[in-house]
Amino acid sequence: MGNIKFTFDTRKLERQLKNQQQEAERLAERQMSAAKLQAEMTAREARRQAEKEKRIAVAMAIVEKQPVIGGVKMMDKVSEKVLKILLELHQKEENYKLKVGYDSFPNEYHNGLMQIFENLQYYGMIFNYAPFLRGTFIINLSPTALTYFEDKEKAQKIEMEKQMQQNISIHSFTATGSNINFGTIVDSTVTAQNIVSEIERKIEEQGGEDKAELKILFDEVKELCETIKANMPLPKRANLMNRISNHLEKHGWFYGAVAQLIGNAAMAAMLGK
Repeated sequence: MGNIKFTFDTRKLERQLKNQQQEAERLAERQMSAAKLQAEMTAREARRQAEKEKRIAVAMAIVEKQPVIGGVKMMDKVSEKVLKILLELHQKEENYKLKVGYDSFPNEYHNGLMQIFENLQYYGMIFNYAPFLRGTFIINLSPTALTYFEDKEKAQKIEMEKQMQQNISIHSFTATGSNINFGTIVDSTVTAQNIVSEIERKIEEQGGEDKAELKILFDEVKELCETIKANMPLPKRANLMNRISNHLEKHGWFYGAVAQLIGNAAMAAMLGK
């Protein structure tokens, strides 16, 4: 047998190896790009989730401090204004699912619009909200939103009537030893102190944005009561009473409690307590 010789095309082999190496590099680059994209998407989702949790925490703080009147949770003014806009859109479209843009709201609300929507969701006025196309949102109104302003007006009216009836309601008159009872008003230092403590507590819990002004008014009321108890001539304080009356609709509890406290002081003065 003759000798068999094998010949190799080294240049062809080199080209194959080079192609394999280039393909491996391209694959590695694609994998790195995919991993980088996934990391960016994960980071964006984490930021969105963190922002959502922050909005929820702020909404809870805002909503929780709002007073409940007649079983109705009162909303802050900004939330009410945005809800009115949404209700107007609802009336036009006759649909609970609304598509709204930034241009539907005042310019000063644009930066905080997502937070306001979160507040409305926590109030129970909307079921959910979500960004749609650029500059627009999808909002799902709840049926509660449609009757909020009517429910609020009714609750405030009932509460005001209730407070007016409770201002100084003398149900009975009983003289027993040194104690004089006038219905729910007991003429004693302890009762007056209880009333003062209760008013101060309610100012802290229900005063809202009027808290500072209510505290100033109440300081004047306490000064007036001390003057009455000292058997001084009953002073004219029309200005004070007018300022207190300004809060009758929003803080009927304050008006009624103050009237009760002043009446208590007047009875104590008449009885020489």
